[in-house]
Amino acid sequence: MPISESELPEIDIFSDDFSRDPIAIMQQARDKSWVAKFSMGHAVLDFAAMKDILSDPRVRTPNKDITAMSGLPEVSAFARFNNHFLLALEGDDHDRMRKAVSSAFTPRAANKHRPFMRETINGILDDRAASGQCDFVDIASQYPITVMCRLLGVDAGDIPDFEAWLEAIGEAFALSPEVYQKIDSALENMFDYAEQVIEARLDSGEIYDDLLQSLLELATVEKVITREELLVLVLNLLSAGYDTTKNQLILCMKVLLDRPD
Repeated sequence: MPISESELPEIDIFSDDFSRDPIAIMQQARDKSWVAKFSMGHAVLDFAAMKDILSDPRVRTPNKDITAMSGLPEVSAFARFNNHFLLALEGDDHDRMRKAVSSAFTPRAANKHRPFMRETINGILDDRAASGQCDFVDIASQYPITVMCRLLGVDAGDIPDFEAWLEAIGEAFALSPEVYQKIDSALENMFDYAEQVIEARLDSGEIYDDLLQSLLELATVEKVITREELLVLVLNLLSAGYDTTKNQLILCMKVLLDRPD
């Protein structure tokens, strides 16, 4: 049954209720419509509708619009990242990058790292076992960034720095102009750090069995991506391997707690 714009449900993503239980708020809206309004536009709430929209060639990413809204120059670290990471690319550029890196992200490639991933989560749980309780958000925050940093050659002692930078970058989702300078500074630090990691790996001449090595070979041996694309990809993986994964783990745990059966 058709529904007018004025009748669409509204979601306040900055409310305490949404922070406390976003799944319940989404479901309340979904009961009324497959799409809802929120402060930045519209949220699609139906899986089939989302698939249709994502496959529609008229749909494009808003990254360059967001960069323009930030007021930061094209040479800024924010523009350098936000306009060029994989999800921001479209058309031939997106297809080329996706094809180039797909071999590094197959199930077989991921399975090589399962032992380390299990070792990491077991170590995190062991550290908290003595107290008999913990905040799951703490575990969900520490686990993915520890794994991703290891796979990308980041020293474990530097993880707190990355957590601070990535928390700053996460504020971009607020689309608030006053946070963009802070985000730009964090990205500048991450670009500098990634450059140093890559240079150190190349200077060592050693061949490692990790994700960074696979990506390096795409840029230096196969030459299907550029050095700049490699840097942006490393930053993309670090940010996706922290905030996105952390939030997904937290939401998965909530669903399991709500549905113990």
